[in-house]
Amino acid sequence: ENEQKLAEQQQVKKAELAMVARELNAHEQARPATWESIGKEKEEITGIKNIFLKQRASKASLEALESQLDTLIQTIETKKAAEKLLKEKKAAVAIELIDLENKNSGLKLREQLRPGQPCPVCGATEHPLADNPDESDDVIRAEVIKNAHQQQEQELAELAAEIAQLTGSFTILVENQKNLIGFDIKRPSEISDGLM
Repeated sequence: ENEQKLAEQQQVKKAELAMVARELNAHEQARPATWESIGKEKEEITGIKNIFLKQRASKASLEALESQLDTLIQTIETKKAAEKLLKEKKAAVAIELIDLENKNSGLKLREQLRPGQPCPVCGATEHPLADNPDESDDVIRAEVIKNAHQQQEQELAELAAEIAQLTGSFTILVENQKNLIGFDIKRPSEISDGLM
């Protein structure tokens, strides 16, 4: 009877041992296979974190670049509006200058007129307007307008150069923006490749 009890207890202990062995086996199956696989997963997570940080920095750079682009676009638009206005003023001054030069030519012809001699323009021998002193101010006015016209041409050239420089800066900023956007587009594929 003692032997039978010992055999039963031995059977119970063997059953308990088998159950513990199964639980241990299940636990072994559930945990990562090796420290090496844990290290690889940690490297992948670190890589993803680094990509995320680079994307965040890239986003901040992109936002700063977009702000610079907006400012540059506004500046270019302002300069182009100023250029248009200056061109309109230049055209008006040029017309006035031509009118004054024509008047000035008329004055020079009048100065050459002699009483009793025919006018080279119309052939008349009487010259009632030959001694009109009021128009002598037109010569001074023509000189002032000519100087203003030259100054406007210089301002227009400077403005055109400034617009060209701003346009070059704009092109560079757009290229930088394209590069940053290209960086953002490439990174999600790297993330999915790193997880496989």
